[in-house]
Amino acid sequence: MRLQEERYQEPATLITQPVAMLPNGRLALEENITFAVNVDGYTGSIELDIGDATLGGEYPDPAKVATYLQSQFDDSNNGLDFLGVTVALGDEVAQTFSFSTGSTGGEAFIEVVPASLSETMGLKGVTSAFGSTSTWVD
Repeated sequence: MRLQEERYQEPATLITQPVAMLPNGRLALEENITFAVNVDGYTGSIELDIGDATLGGEYPDPAKVATYLQSQFDDSNNGLDFLGVTVALGDEVAQTFSFSTGSTGGEAFIEVVPASLSETMGLKGVTSAFGSTSTWVD
């Protein structure tokens, strides 16, 4: 009988703390935020522009914010589009966002640091994450 080693690699996934919500279910956000981003050693920045029509102005819907941030990572003008980052509303009940790398394994890394309003965006004290590799023997 021959033993076989298996590996499973996970992306780096940063899950924010709960974001600041208003009673109407909208994000308590009144101003633009610029985020410094580091993905696998590639750095850049993205901006959450609440004046963008797709967000609907001040106090945007969290799902629209996730879609907007995804579009910023996909925009070739920001220089981060080739990294395969995905942004999602992580948990609709707890109101968190998740940022995941396109790369996997222990070397995968993501860091998202807002220039302001870190508590509003759930990023106070939790700004980075590493991927992982699990190995087991069959």
